[in-house]
Amino acid sequence: MRLLLLRHGDAELRSIDRHRPLSAYGRQQATQLALQHLDDAAEIK
Repeated sequence: MRLLLLRHGDAELRSIDRHRPLSAYGRQQATQLALQHLDDAAEIK
């Protein structure tokens, strides 16, 4: 079994944490992490 821990990406500073949209960099971070996990999951037999 593999446990994957995720953290949220960089977000805008204008509102409370749970409502803040991701910044462009944060969206890029989330996309890269998702693609990495997709590759990792493909290796699971």
